[in-house]
Amino acid sequence: MNEKSKFLSFSLQWHITSNCASRCKHCYMYDSSYMAEDCSYQDFADMFANVENFFDKYNVKSFSYTLTGGSPLMNKECADIFRLLHSNSKNIGLLDIPEMVTDENLALLKQYDIQFYQVSLDGLEKTHDDIRGVGSFKRTIDACRRLYKQVGIVPNIMFTLSMDNYGE
Repeated sequence: MNEKSKFLSFSLQWHITSNCASRCKHCYMYDSSYMAEDCSYQDFADMFANVENFFDKYNVKSFSYTLTGGSPLMNKECADIFRLLHSNSKNIGLLDIPEMVTDENLALLKQYDIQFYQVSLDGLEKTHDDIRGVGSFKRTIDACRRLYKQVGIVPNIMFTLSMDNYGE
């Protein structure tokens, strides 16, 4: 192995559900050709073992798991998945929707030391709400505040550039 491979860094984005409370204009999950099932805890644990074997084999020392979907917090077994990652000292991040930033979920994020929570903000209020649903802009801003104030997570903001918002 060469000198550079001793310090491989790896980030794995893992879709653990196709469930989502939003129906954003540009989302591929509502395309008729998209077929996905939720990832069960057992399937996740089996795949996790394979990923860990890969990391060991290739001397990957720096890695993180980013869970997404849909809304990963809507996976009925998300707490078990978080527990598996956390008990193995893994960095965990979520790509989720602001509507899932509830008191119950904030407690879960804190319990399993979730490192980051990413939400989307696709323009100013009118444009964002047109893309992601009426009131989504305000819910997103509120979710960001709650993430930081209640559990100390600095939220990540993602922007999807499209013909609807390129001017903003």
